[in-house]
Amino acid sequence: MSIPTPLRAAKWALIGAIATVSLIACSPQYSPSENVTRYQAAQAPKTTRFIAFGDWGTGAKSQFRLADQMAAHHAKDPFSFALLLGDNFYPNGVKDENDPYWTDLFQKPYAPLLRAGVNFYATLGNHDIRTANGAGQLTYAKKNPQWVLPNPYYRFSDGDVDFFAVDGNEGHFDAAQQAWLDRALASSQKTWRVVFGHFPLRSNGIHGDSKWLHGTLKPILEKHKVDLYLAGHDHDIEFLPPENGVHAIVAGGGGAMVYPLKPWGKSLYRGMAWSFISATATSQSMQIKAIDDHGKELYQMTLKPNRGI
Repeated sequence: MSIPTPLRAAKWALIGAIATVSLIACSPQYSPSENVTRYQAAQAPKTTRFIAFGDWGTGAKSQFRLADQMAAHHAKDPFSFALLLGDNFYPNGVKDENDPYWTDLFQKPYAPLLRAGVNFYATLGNHDIRTANGAGQLTYAKKNPQWVLPNPYYRFSDGDVDFFAVDGNEGHFDAAQQAWLDRALASSQKTWRVVFGHFPLRSNGIHGDSKWLHGTLKPILEKHKVDLYLAGHDHDIEFLPPENGVHAIVAGGGGAMVYPLKPWGKSLYRGMAWSFISATATSQSMQIKAIDDHGKELYQMTLKPNRGI
């Protein structure tokens, strides 16, 4: 006997309702937002690329020649920003934000990088603070957003890397700055922590170790297992052996006269060369190269994060 059409429709409606209830009861429960998050396509982690150099602002041919190699490197392997490791303007820093040195020693040599949108994150060296304690470089940062120096010490992030700029001039790395760095590193959630300043903790160059930082900066870096400390001051390029997990590089060959290194002391690599470093960081590794003013790769190393993969 055939089922009348109205009854047949009611039967299939009932079956559908039972199936829906059963499906809901047997399935994991997600809110709509959880559903979106759960099934959203994973995004590739950002790769952070940057260069670093110090002791550069002289206007000498060596500064311009090295700047040309930075531009050539950017054209081949683009990077987003540069870390400036102090002694930005010789011999006595700048008078103010309108000093002609801004045009002659910064805007002209690095014009191709500035046009490409590269930002320059600066720190202060001993030559920079000879005039008004470096105030002119801080006020210029308000005039030109590509020159980044909001304070003598500060923090910023890019990709999976936290960067911390410090003012290590004698008498400047005081209790307040030490407390700031300690808190900032403790709060960092990034895979990589890079600290940069002017004065090297260890160096086989003419100036040697910055001993006034050994009891203040060094313990903080080691306490928080900082991956990399970058400095200038000695006009050379030197990759130092890690101490308690902290790797260190002296990259002070940015354009000022280069100096010979001492024949003793431990180095992974050392050289008397106008040079800069180029770094590429992913969540798993950081590749670092030293490149000279003729485009020659002097040395290369690869780091694994101290926090693990």
